[in-house]
Amino acid sequence: MRYTQICATTCCALALVACVTDYGFGKLPIAQPRALAVSTFPTNLGDWQGGGLLPVDPDVQAKLPSAKIIDRNYTNSIGETVDLTLVTANDSLDIHDPVVCLPAQGWQIVDSSQAVYGGQLVNILDLTQDGQSMRAVYWWTGYYPPKLSSHFWVQDAAKFRAKMINKREGESLMVRILSTDNDPNELEDFTKAVLPEVKKLTDDGAMKSVARQY
Repeated sequence: MRYTQICATTCCALALVACVTDYGFGKLPIAQPRALAVSTFPTNLGDWQGGGLLPVDPDVQAKLPSAKIIDRNYTNSIGETVDLTLVTANDSLDIHDPVVCLPAQGWQIVDSSQAVYGGQLVNILDLTQDGQSMRAVYWWTGYYPPKLSSHFWVQDAAKFRAKMINKREGESLMVRILSTDNDPNELEDFTKAVLPEVKKLTDDGAMKSVARQY
């Protein structure tokens, strides 16, 4: 009898958890990326002067159908050059990860780390290919959280889901900077020049997302 009671209690508890989970996740809106106006990104960033847009590989664009990709070289007054790539999309799957894309282009990752440049936490990859070294600095931004119900089931479901999902879900913009000059100060200086313009892009996306709610 006692075993039967325990089983019955356990089944009821599991059923309650299932109902709560179903209710919570069923009411849970998911953050979606928003295509930002990367084509308006300036060519002049302080001491850095941008060149013309570099062509996007058709095969890459085909694999990232909703992505808008901007790729441009910037050079400063002492001749240092970096490559800036901005990727935005309406689908998180189309905002690629340099950890995947750069090795697919033949680069081998020899080290990875993180740093804070101008208040922005960035990821850093040191890479090599055929005797040439390159450093990549990149990060994701442009997260617009959806409005959640105040019901505590929904709030708990959101907290649980946040622990389980890909941390980049819903991010609208990937910023990647490449340099073959092996000068970390160069990358930090350029990142600091880029950050105010990136913020303008994401702030504009936030305003548009608010406008679409009405």
